[in-house]
Amino acid sequence: MLAVIRSTGRQVCSGIGLIVLAAQVVAATPAPKPGTPSSQSAAPQAKQWETDAAVRQGMGNILKTMQPEQENIEKKRLGTADYQRLGKALDQQIKQFLNVRQLSKEAEKPFHTVVMLDLTHAVELMQISPKVELQRVAALGVLQTLHHYGEYFQHPGWPLSATPSR
Repeated sequence: MLAVIRSTGRQVCSGIGLIVLAAQVVAATPAPKPGTPSSQSAAPQAKQWETDAAVRQGMGNILKTMQPEQENIEKKRLGTADYQRLGKALDQQIKQFLNVRQLSKEAEKPFHTVVMLDLTHAVELMQISPKVELQRVAALGVLQTLHHYGEYFQHPGWPLSATPSR
């Protein structure tokens, strides 16, 4: 029971962190002047933080692992052992790039808040939960985190359309 409370608390904290980060992004985005073409034709773009080669490779590997399984996850076709296998593979990939990344001070905190907190909690839940429903929710969380990564971080060629937007 304590583990469930801790897990739920982490998810709430991660969600709150994402909301705070999104508010900072919106506040930092300059509004276009009224009457300018950009204010009439398109909404302002949120700032994207820079990444380094280690982060881009690591996140790319995670995406490559998740994409072939996305339809199976969404259609509830995976079992507990499948999620545990997937979680273990993702955990190894995270460990490979986490300690060698060299993000700027400006990008480090948002990367930790937007990506790593949710990603590591979801991967852990995929590995340890005995309930396939919770593992599936965690896997969907990984997919959502990949979407957030593409929204908030510079990664040329990142296929944002390949990850869920919900």
